Amino acid sequence: MALKPAICTQCGGQIEVDDSKEAGICQFCGTAFITEKVIHQFVTQNNFAGATFNIQGGVDIENLYTLARRAVEANNKDDVLKYYGQIRERDPNDWESTFFYAWFENGENFEKYFQTTEDLILKLDSGKKFEALNRLYTFFKNIKFTFEVAYGETSPFPLKNQDLYYDFVKKLFEEKNTEIINIAGNLTYFMEFWKGQKKFYLDILSTQDKTYLPYLKEFHWVLHVAPSLYADEQGCTDIIKEVETNIERLNALLDSEDDKKNNYLAYYKWLIEKKPERFLPANIKYLENRIKELDSTYSVSSEAMRAAKQNLSEKQGESSSNASAIILIILSIIAEVALFYTSHTGWGALLLIPLLILNFMSKLCSGDRFASGGKKFGCFIIKTLILAILFLCFKIISD
Repeated sequence: MALKPAICTQCGGQIEVDDSKEAGICQFCGTAFITEKVIHQFVTQNNFAGATFNIQGGVDIENLYTLARRAVEANNKDDVLKYYGQIRERDPNDWESTFFYAWFENGENFEKYFQTTEDLILKLDSGKKFEALNRLYTFFKNIKFTFEVAYGETSPFPLKNQDLYYDFVKKLFEEKNTEIINIAGNLTYFMEFWKGQKKFYLDILSTQDKTYLPYLKEFHWVLHVAPSLYADEQGCTDIIKEVETNIERLNALLDSEDDKKNNYLAYYKWLIEKKPERFLPANIKYLENRIKELDSTYSVSSEAMRAAKQNLSEKQGESSSNASAIILIILSIIAEVALFYTSHTGWGALLLIPLLILNFMSKLCSGDRFASGGKKFGCFIIKTLILAILFLCFKIISD
């Protein structure tokens, strides 16, 4: 068996092959190869007398890219810095090595290097630009990159300036290249929703430019903003109407009446079927009427209406409970003042502390919309005790 040097035609890895066999498997990428072709590839790239000369400083530049990209996939910081560092030495204007070296180095100057990366990508021709953006998107997706972090926490990623990222994606859109817009739209996924994705979408929508229709149609779901959990009936209605206005702006760019109708239907049905617990019955009725204008066969499910009625019941119960707690607190203060201005000041001083504690506990219970049955019964007992103590106070005053 004679082993000969070769280069995989798929990944560019330097391998050794048995020239007595017709085919084999690349040890790096697992791709099947024809022995004659991979040997020919090695001879071609290392033909010092010919026109092709890919060896720089004794190392194949394509092989460096292969090793560097594998290091990124394996999250191997040392190898990323090693191989991309060598590529940067050969080509300081290479966006890929500039970005990934800075990302894994995670230094204080990352934002500067990101801006350099942005400039280098924007200067590429359309084909290479699409390839670069796709590589960024795949990388961000694999590492679950996001600008959204929990309150009080710090992002583990070196890219923390959303405005910088936002401006980069906006510049890609401004080129008005459909292929670039498609991949740039995917890059908005990693933005924080309210100040990133939604703001970006509305900014693009405000241009009323049909060039952006593929993005606007695909990402129209960002308009689906459900009303706040604690919004009242009018608050829910106002937010729904705000979204309807934005849908109308989107529909103004569309030619198909079916597409226009489906944009509204998708929104209304999403609200009723996915978020019914956030509405009151009046809101559900409004949405049902709007849907029936577009689809007369539609009817709201009993589950959705039940959720809305439960929401109404909880809101009414909360309001009633809050009102009763406030009344009890006021009565307690009146009782204490009355006791202090009579001959029973000692009783007043003793009763003041338990009255305040009981009222405070009652207020806590009344504010819990999701209290269990046992907890609500405990609240009832507490309020009963408060009333009993108040009765005792007035009995003492009247004696």
